[in-house]
Amino acid sequence: DQRVLHLSRWGFSCDCTCCNSASDPQRAFLCGQVAGCKGLRMAEAASLGACSSCGSSVDSAQAAVLLRKEAAFVERYRSLEQNFADMPDPQVTLPRVLADAQKVLAEEHWTVNGLLDMNQDLFEQFGNIERAIQMIEARQRAWTHLMPRPSVQAGFLHEKRADMLLRRGRRADAAAGYLASLNAFRAVIRLGDPDGWYADVAGKFRSCLEGA
Repeated sequence: DQRVLHLSRWGFSCDCTCCNSASDPQRAFLCGQVAGCKGLRMAEAASLGACSSCGSSVDSAQAAVLLRKEAAFVERYRSLEQNFADMPDPQVTLPRVLADAQKVLAEEHWTVNGLLDMNQDLFEQFGNIERAIQMIEARQRAWTHLMPRPSVQAGFLHEKRADMLLRRGRRADAAAGYLASLNAFRAVIRLGDPDGWYADVAGKFRSCLEGA
């Protein structure tokens, strides 16, 4: 739904596999039917598909309950996003909303990804870098599942995680992260580096190695 909304502003209809699919991979729910199952079930119009791992299904009544919960989390996320600066006690509010959402929605769900991003910024702002790293690693897992091919977004996520690792003194891990970022950018930037993304990360990579 979000993708369709954004593309509608560009005056064309996307014909890719994702947009033509009946299921929406960015509206992923936890299985919730079989204990310990790590599978996902995708939203399909006004229903939910079978679990990707165990194959279990939910009936229409169960789907309706889960979709109402999803709608509530979407509304809550948008409210937090719009009123972030005025949020009372964000160090309590944001982690709690994220934890509640993760009981129903998977990391791949765009709302959870947005909440992870907000929590990442919060923890970084207050100096809790280890928690910030956990947030960005969750975002990386979700993005890798949604888009396993190299991408600009993957490059940015690798770079940001490497920046935080470097702040924690984990220089070798940071260097590996910068290298992963460079590889992602190299795979998708075909006509030079007009925005300087590759050059910026290459500079960080060199500085990281020289400081080892």
